[in-house]
Amino acid sequence: MRPNVLLLCTGPTTIPAGTRSAELVQLIDLGATILTAVGLRPLGEGQDLLPLATNRATGRGWALSEYRNSGHPYPTPIHLTMLRRDHWKLVVQHASPATARTGELYDLAADPNELQNLWDDPLHRDIRTELQEFLLDVLVATEDRSQERVADW
Repeated sequence: MRPNVLLLCTGPTTIPAGTRSAELVQLIDLGATILTAVGLRPLGEGQDLLPLATNRATGRGWALSEYRNSGHPYPTPIHLTMLRRDHWKLVVQHASPATARTGELYDLAADPNELQNLWDDPLHRDIRTELQEFLLDVLVATEDRSQERVADW
């Protein structure tokens, strides 16, 4: 079984030792959490995890990960987006808009080792479509809008 990536925290906070949460969090949440923990205002990205760790809030219910041909670029660029929601994992392999999109879909409750890709399975087409639509909403909601708008259009 593939283990989840764990986030371990320590420090002078009000989080009781041994506290565990199954909520999905993202790397981008660490900045907001650290700034809040030291008494500073977060920069607007990420979610402060302290209320989540002390059961004063619930998580967002999903996690997003993106790979945009970084690190060691491939001759043909590779662009992937992963969405984890509940026990589902969706990986979309982005291509030119004129080409067929492909990807991966896993039911982590039934297949924790991600051995059975359900992307092309007709029985899972509805959940794949639902997750792709949700992913689109997440991407729009989390896009960087920090650039100054210089005109109305």
